Amino acid sequence: MYDVVIIGAGPVGLSAAIAASRRNLNYIVLEKGVLCNSIYFYPVNMTFLSSANDIEIGNVPFAISSFKASRREALVYYRKVTDFFGLNVRLQTLVTD
Repeated sequence: MYDVVIIGAGPVGLSAAIAASRRNLNYIVLEKGVLCNSIYFYPVNMTFLSSANDIEIGNVPFAISSFKASRREALVYYRKVTDFFGLNVRLQTLVTD
């Protein structure tokens, strides 16, 4: 039994998981695809319109050499944040109800 079930392992879902973890809540993140599934399917050479500071989560700095992050940099960052916090994420899990 979980206190919180979070649907989607994108930046918002991961942020919610970090918040739940910090409050010692028993939570799970369910994702139908891969981590940050929507970002994964962005164009390969895409650059975010927001600055790296604006898309960081969990007070973990998004340190890159340019002002704006690429798709690849974002995917690496969110994977590292997930690992850093040891987030309880279950991938390839479709929620239908």
